[in-house]
Amino acid sequence: MKFLWIAILAVLLGQSVLGGSQVQPMSMSLSSDAIRTTIRQVASAWEAGDAEAIASPFADDAEFIVPGSCWRGREEIRQEAAKFAQTHTEVKITIKQIVVEGNLAFAEWDWQDVEKHSGKRTLAEDAIAVEFRDGKIIRWREYIDTDTPTPA
Repeated sequence: MKFLWIAILAVLLGQSVLGGSQVQPMSMSLSSDAIRTTIRQVASAWEAGDAEAIASPFADDAEFIVPGSCWRGREEIRQEAAKFAQTHTEVKITIKQIVVEGNLAFAEWDWQDVEKHSGKRTLAEDAIAVEFRDGKIIRWREYIDTDTPTPA
């Protein structure tokens, strides 16, 4: 997990150790506060099970990547979020930190949910790299640790 944090921070600081792009100026720049607000709104939308609100800040050609899945485009992101909301409840997100550098952001949060069918509770620690372009999210990449989460 330590390597993951170092790699994500290196990307945010503009070093291409993961093969990603350097921090680029945006044609329609969002302030750091606006980026933080957007990430908080996405977290709140997950808690509310609101697929429209989850997908709203994403660009038409955005990618949403979680281990094992890559959703492409705002509509697919909305559809997958709606599927999740139908099968899970009691989503609780505790944001630990959000770091912004140019058009890139890094968020760390604790996630909890309950699968409706089985009643199984999931606890996870997430590290999320988010890239913005023209005021929209173009890439959301989650690194999820369900093995060593601390209770929220």
